[in-house]
Amino acid sequence: FNLVSADPWVTLKIPDSVSYEYATFLPLASVALHAIRRAQITFGEVFVIIGAGIIGQIAVQLAKKSGAGKVVVLDMHDYRLDLAHRYGADVTINPTEMDQVDAVFDAAGGKGASVILEATGNPQVIPIAFKMAKLNTRKTVIFFIG
Repeated sequence: FNLVSADPWVTLKIPDSVSYEYATFLPLASVALHAIRRAQITFGEVFVIIGAGIIGQIAVQLAKKSGAGKVVVLDMHDYRLDLAHRYGADVTINPTEMDQVDAVFDAAGGKGASVILEATGNPQVIPIAFKMAKLNTRKTVIFFIG
């Protein structure tokens, strides 16, 4: 282990029941949890997650537990999409195989997504994310994580 000096306000005591391996995921899980809380998911909403890395995978699970009606995940790697499906994604889309905007609208019954979580960190995805958003809705929330 490497020891570093840190102020107490930026540290967290790891309970004895949590291994260091699991504890390493806490900062990533907190990012996903913060995004889900900020989204204020309404029961039944279509929630799109762009990027199925660790944050995206955690967000899939949290979105489902928060009442999202349909969770749609986009990623260019099929193994990540398979994992997202196992974690509860209703629809998975590989944008290299189909038009991602059309696929999201199809998955959302032609209406677009109520909430979009951008978890790739790639700024080129931002304009695409806006095209997936539902128009004339109570809210459209787009989070950019990177």
